Amino acid sequence: SKGIFNLSEFKTKDMTGSKRINQIKFSNGAAFLAADFGILKVDLKKKEFSDTYHPTESTAITDLNFCGDKIYAMTEKSLLSANVNEKLLANPEKWTAFDNLPQAHVANKQIASFENHIFLLKADSSLYYLNEREWVLFGKKVVSINTSQNRLNVTCPHSAKSYTSLLNEPNYISTESEIAELPITRTIPQVTRLRRRPRSTRLMLDLLAVPCPGGC
Repeated sequence: SKGIFNLSEFKTKDMTGSKRINQIKFSNGAAFLAADFGILKVDLKKKEFSDTYHPTESTAITDLNFCGDKIYAMTEKSLLSANVNEKLLANPEKWTAFDNLPQAHVANKQIASFENHIFLLKADSSLYYLNEREWVLFGKKVVSINTSQNRLNVTCPHSAKSYTSLLNEPNYISTESEIAELPITRTIPQVTRLRRRPRSTRLMLDLLAVPCPGGC
């Protein structure tokens, strides 16, 4: 299919340890794969692997993101950053670990970038963002976060919020029963409501939404 290609050498390449891919992010014509062995960069135009980064010596990278001229790599217990233009990101010494993570005893779950801030979701469902060098509590009881079409989408157990700016009130998606996570990555709601399909207990999201780029 158009836009889909196979990189079979990843499967066949001899490696010590796990090849598991934990997250994928896109930036400047490349895909960046957060993996158990580090970060793998894929040149989407040439359809080939172009680099491997090692933010740590051996710890799995569970998520990554970009903010300004920085690349951020997350592990279960740490967060590291480096200049995205640095040529030697395969060297762990080029990465700087944060020494002031909020609730350092709680595992990290996700990171996101929005309005030049890095957001950090912890395993206890608390959400923080980095304001210069200080971590600020943004919300509690958060299930997941993502960004799409210049919006920050925050999913909670009973609702979801979509922010166009940190200075503005969010748009809300209300639910009729507790949900684990809403599929808000690929559509951005303007007006939303949940309804039950007749003779079914399945919740259907009725979205009056902005179309996804390229279709959903």
